[in-house]
Amino acid sequence: MFQRLQENPTINGIMCVPYSNIMRNDNARQRCIDVLGNIIPNEAVIVYSPSDDGIVVLGYYILNNQNITESVFYNALRDNSINSHGIDCHQSFLNAECHKIQEWVFDVSLNNKQHLYHIFSIMISSIETHERLTILWCESGFNDIIYYPIDNENNNHFYPLAEYYFSGTFYSIIIEQPNQ
Repeated sequence: MFQRLQENPTINGIMCVPYSNIMRNDNARQRCIDVLGNIIPNEAVIVYSPSDDGIVVLGYYILNNQNITESVFYNALRDNSINSHGIDCHQSFLNAECHKIQEWVFDVSLNNKQHLYHIFSIMISSIETHERLTILWCESGFNDIIYYPIDNENNNHFYPLAEYYFSGTFYSIIIEQPNQ
């Protein structure tokens, strides 16, 4: 979800680094805690911009390896595929290597396609693909699944499409108002 984490942050590029690496630097760790709170999961990937003072924390995301068939919305996706295309992709999805965007919080300043494209470029390039179908997915919050398959044989062709797909989809998500 998009939240106002910073007031008019200066963005000098975007970096995405595992929180476990950031914890090694006391200044960076403290900036993460100041912006994101005291309970940041170790598996989080921190999104930030470098600055002369250290880092400007702009959010985080968490990826896990949950299969898309385990989503509570999977049966609706499967039924829609069968009804729309006459194809049951269940076996392909069941055998796919899946990476779920389990959780994400981005500053509202990142809600533009260029910044989101950059974040998804980093995220997708961090996913190791093997000989089988790989899927990046998340639950949209609107009772459906956002997903994009990445075929290992065609990485050079699929990656740019996945980055455009997710940056466009996330760009259209409604921004959450700050807690009052």
